[in-house]
Amino acid sequence: MDEIPSFLWAVLYILAVVQISNLFTTLYLHRCLAHQSIRMTGFSCTVMEIWLWVHNGIHALEWVASHRLLHRAISQGENPSSVTVSGWRILFRCGPQLQPGTTERLTRDIVGTRLLHGCCRRRILGLAIGTAPALLLLGPWGLAAFPLQMILYNLLFRLRTRLLLSWGYRNFENPATNLPWLAWICSGEGLENNHLHRPDRPKFSVRRFEFDPAWPVIRLLRFFRLIDV
Repeated sequence: MDEIPSFLWAVLYILAVVQISNLFTTLYLHRCLAHQSIRMTGFSCTVMEIWLWVHNGIHALEWVASHRLLHRAISQGENPSSVTVSGWRILFRCGPQLQPGTTERLTRDIVGTRLLHGCCRRRILGLAIGTAPALLLLGPWGLAAFPLQMILYNLLFRLRTRLLLSWGYRNFENPATNLPWLAWICSGEGLENNHLHRPDRPKFSVRRFEFDPAWPVIRLLRFFRLIDV
């Protein structure tokens, strides 16, 4: 059998990293921190936060503050594109532009750790650390694959934000919609109408034909006592 081309390994790397980042985003940043619908052990939180920091330059509390502002905008019928970050900042933040002091005000209910408030604010350091394994695995292709996975991760977020306010169906009376096919590729983050109806509900699917890919993972982690619902 012929050897797999290096560029194909790079494509597989991009797809795998993006999917893991999507999963960790919905489990840790979204369901655990932003809405507190699940509780995670310190070990689980640390693993997922470090992953998102080194692959996407994300600071957890800033992400939570941005997401809560986004929820507020959608609930009030505002156009999220008016508050969504544009330009090069898309590489570092998914959600509304934050004003000074906003993060602290919107995340007072989250018990911070040294990791949350310290090193993860240093985005360039995190991304430099994340580039190293990409280079080790892919060689020169890692220089292209690493930023591409970060861009794809952020573009998927922006795509969801726009599609889930204009396309799809509604189970409940709120501005968001559901797109089951999007939920399949975004770890459940395509069932926004269901989620906006009950943000504190850990499972996003409500109808038989809907599937939340993160839910079986939550049940598995719960079995190993890494998550509590």
